[in-house]
Amino acid sequence: SMTVSCSKGTYIRTLCVDIGKRLGVNACMESLQRIRVGRFDITDSITLDDLENIMSEGRISDYLLPVDTVFSGMDRGVCPEICAKYLYNGNKLNTAWINVEKSADEDYYHWAENMPGCIRIYSESGRFIGIYRRDDEENMFVPHKLFFI
Repeated sequence: SMTVSCSKGTYIRTLCVDIGKRLGVNACMESLQRIRVGRFDITDSITLDDLENIMSEGRISDYLLPVDTVFSGMDRGVCPEICAKYLYNGNKLNTAWINVEKSADEDYYHWAENMPGCIRIYSESGRFIGIYRRDDEENMFVPHKLFFI
């Protein structure tokens, strides 16, 4: 049994095989339990049975997190109301329109490593719209994933 703290891209199954080779034996992984991914920890999770009870009691909103929580480590951009028609139609946004705030959240899975130049975009009223990627050649933020309905 072992506990591994690692970054993304680490293959625990391969690590088990490599350890076995160093010990001169065949080795494989019998089970794997991920206990933390960034800010999400297994101690904060609930079972499916608990979820059913919570739903039947009408308390599900007490347990749901906003979708932008996953991206909280990315910088945050706010689009002014005057440009909202572009924002809500999924258009590119001129970088001059967006007020970018640096994220102070370092305790999360670093999605930005997979999406360089991406930021979270919000409306001026604080509504999360989606993830935009900066295109320096066009001097625009381009929609990457939109989440608003």
